[in-house]
Amino acid sequence: MLASCATQKKLPERLFDSNQEKKSTENKNNDTLTHYCNLWLGSPYKFGGLSRKGVDCSGFVFCFYRDLYNVTLPRRSADMIFAVNVIANKDSIQTGDIVFFQDKTGNINHVGVYLENNQFIHSSTSKGVIISNLEDKYWKQHYRCAGRIK
Repeated sequence: MLASCATQKKLPERLFDSNQEKKSTENKNNDTLTHYCNLWLGSPYKFGGLSRKGVDCSGFVFCFYRDLYNVTLPRRSADMIFAVNVIANKDSIQTGDIVFFQDKTGNINHVGVYLENNQFIHSSTSKGVIISNLEDKYWKQHYRCAGRIK
């Protein structure tokens, strides 16, 4: 099980249930993603930051895609939506997809990376890099969409 947003526990060795049959390359990719997320968990929030010493939400997603997939995304969360194919069905979100959140005016103001089982990793202004649940009341109310890199 993944850690909740109130904890700083590390992710399990493998993000997916070990009973699932996966190709060895998928397991390797999953191990890399899990290791990467564990390195960042607990990093403090810093507006404009791009390192484990301090990072904001879009900075974390920017680094995640740059480091793991060699993809350069726009730096601002509101601009990242233009780099993805929007996923209309919430049930179709996959590990590594970007999740977008909006403020009360409908502007995108927060992003994170989807893990699995409604969990996503992001940089929170109050707690730094944490894992939260899309079904938590706050995130459910502010969820806008998810996207997969074009």
